[in-house]
Amino acid sequence: MQSLTSLLQAHRDITLTEGVDVNGEEVQVYTPSDNKDDDSQKDLRGSLVSYLERLDSEFSKSLQNMDQHTVEYMDRMRDEQVLYKHIVAAQKYLQSVNNIPSTCRLVMLRMEHLYFKVG
Repeated sequence: MQSLTSLLQAHRDITLTEGVDVNGEEVQVYTPSDNKDDDSQKDLRGSLVSYLERLDSEFSKSLQNMDQHTVEYMDRMRDEQVLYKHIVAAQKYLQSVNNIPSTCRLVMLRMEHLYFKVG
């Protein structure tokens, strides 16, 4: 995840798209075989937010299926810091490309992690 956000930051001509634009129309998605010398904007199919939401969901499920009094559970809890760092990095990238809806989804995900820590 860290490598992906770093690559997207470094190559501003490549963006990830979920395959549908704001008007609900299919987006033309770039494939590597398309005109390799073209310096125009390239849209790759994928979603940082969906991936992180799924990763967060799987993390929560793994914690629910463990005994809270074991060393394994405590080790797994440390993984939340790494997950949170990935969420923050993805949010920074999405803010830099002005993807407001996806940024809002990640802000909500961050708030869920903070709320359950404090609350």
